[in-house]
Amino acid sequence: MVSSETLGSLTAVNTADSVEVTVGTTHRARPLGTADRVGRTARRVKAGESPGGTSGLLTPILARERIQRRSLAVADGLAALTALFLAALLTHATLTWPVALVLLAVVIIAKLQGLYDRDQLVLRKSTLQETPRLLELAAVSGVIVYFARDELLSGHHGTSAFFCLVAVFMAILLPVGRVCARRIGCSVVPPEQCLGVGDLTVLGDLRQRMVHVRGTNLVGAVRTEELPRSAGELHALAARVNAHRIIIAPEPRAPDDQTDDLIRCSRAAGLRVSVLPGLMAVFGGGRTVDQFGGYTLVGLPHFGLSRSSAAIKRAFDLLFAAVATVVLAPVMMATAIWVKLDTPGPVLFRQTRVGRDGQRFQILKFRSMIDGADAMKVDLLSLNEAGDGLFKIAADPRVTRSGRWLRRTRADELPQLFNILRGEMSLVGPRPLVAEEDNRIVGRDRDRLHLMPGITGPWQSLGSHSHTLPIGEMAKLDYMYVANWSLWEDTFILLRTIGVVAGRRGV
Repeated sequence: MVSSETLGSLTAVNTADSVEVTVGTTHRARPLGTADRVGRTARRVKAGESPGGTSGLLTPILARERIQRRSLAVADGLAALTALFLAALLTHATLTWPVALVLLAVVIIAKLQGLYDRDQLVLRKSTLQETPRLLELAAVSGVIVYFARDELLSGHHGTSAFFCLVAVFMAILLPVGRVCARRIGCSVVPPEQCLGVGDLTVLGDLRQRMVHVRGTNLVGAVRTEELPRSAGELHALAARVNAHRIIIAPEPRAPDDQTDDLIRCSRAAGLRVSVLPGLMAVFGGGRTVDQFGGYTLVGLPHFGLSRSSAAIKRAFDLLFAAVATVVLAPVMMATAIWVKLDTPGPVLFRQTRVGRDGQRFQILKFRSMIDGADAMKVDLLSLNEAGDGLFKIAADPRVTRSGRWLRRTRADELPQLFNILRGEMSLVGPRPLVAEEDNRIVGRDRDRLHLMPGITGPWQSLGSHSHTLPIGEMAKLDYMYVANWSLWEDTFILLRTIGVVAGRRGV
C-alpha cells in the first residue's frame, strides 16, 4: 500500500499558473487542486478502497493516438494524390483509377517505416526529424509509379519526367501535409498530461522548457522511491491526477534495477513512458544489441568520427562555405560598409577562441559592439543573464545600432565562413569558447573538443533557452553531439537554427 505521506509529496505543476515543483508532505499547490486529489486518492488506497474509475485511463490515451495516426495517414494520402495530379498536369498525362492503389501503398510503406507510431514515443511531435524517412518514402513512391506507369497512365507511357515529378512533389508535400495535420491535431485533442518521476531538480528544469512544447503539460513530480510499486496502484494514481505519460529522470545514484522496475510497472499500467538519457546515451546512438549464449550484449561504437565521416563532414563544410562566400559576398560588402559608417572602430572583431584539440585560433565576426567593449565587461557583470561561467546580456548597452540587426539575424557571424575555409571551424560543431570559459570544462566533457567548433551547434539552436544554460549543460550538449554525430544531425541543427533566426528567438 501507498501511504498518504508518500503520495502527499506529489505536487501539481501547471505552466500556465507558474506553480513550482516542490517536495514535501505539507506544502501543496492549492490553486490547481491536483495535489488535493492525489491526497484523497492516497487516503482511499491506504484505507483499502477500490480505485474506481481507473479503467478509463487508456481511453483518452488511445483516442489521442488514434486521431494523430489517422490525421497523418490522411495527410500522406492527400500529399500523394496531389503529387500525382500535379505531375500529370505538367506532363499532360491522363491518370486512371489504379492511382488509388498508389495512395494505399504510400500509407502502408509509411506504416512499415514507423511514421505513424513515432508520435506516441515522443513529446515533441517534430516533422523535421522525420524528413529523412519522408524523403525515402517519396523516392520509393516514385519508383512504384515508374514500374506501374502502364496501369496508372492512359495513352502516355514511358515518360521519365512523370515519376520524377511525383517524387519531387511528394518530397515537398509530405512534410508540409504532416505539419498541417499536427497543428490541426493539437487543436482537436487535449494536451498530453505527463507525470515526472525521479530527480526533481532535473524535472523542474524540464518543466520550464515544456512551456514551449505544444500539446504537453507536466501535471506533477515525485521521487522514484515515493511512487507506488504495483501496476494497479500506479494506474490508479495516474487516473486520479489525469497523467497519461511517465517521464523518468533517473536520480544520480539510483540503482539501474529501480529505473527498470519503474519502466516495467508504468508500461504494465498502460502509461506511455519517456526516459531522460542516462549512461548509454553518452556512448553514441549507433549501439547494436547482440544475443550471445543467453546473454544480451550491447556493442558500442567508438567515440568521435571515423576518417570517412570526418572527410564527408569537411567536404560538406568546404562546399557550403565556398558557395556561401560567393553568393553572400555583396551582402558582406554592404554589411562591412554599414558597420564602418555606424560607429568608429574596425569592421571585423577578432577574438582568440579554443578550437579542436585545444588549439587556439582567431574567430572573425562583424563588429556588433562599440570599440573597446571588452574593457567594459567588468562593470557589467551584475547584468549577466547567462548560466554559470558564461557572460551574456540580452539588452547589452555596448551593442551598436547596426550590431542589433547583425545579432538578430546572425549576420555578424558571416565572416566565420573564412574560418571554415582556413580549417579552423566547421559549419556545425561545439561552441567555440574563450580560454576563460574553456578552463571551466573538466573531465569527460572536454572531449567536446574532438571536433572543430561550429558557426552553429546544439547550444546555439536552442534559441531563447541558450543564454540561460549553464556552461556545464552546454558542454554536455556538445559532448552528446560529438558522440552521436551524423550528417543528418548537422542538417537538422542547421534547419533548426534557421527557424530560430527566422522566428527571432535567438540571443
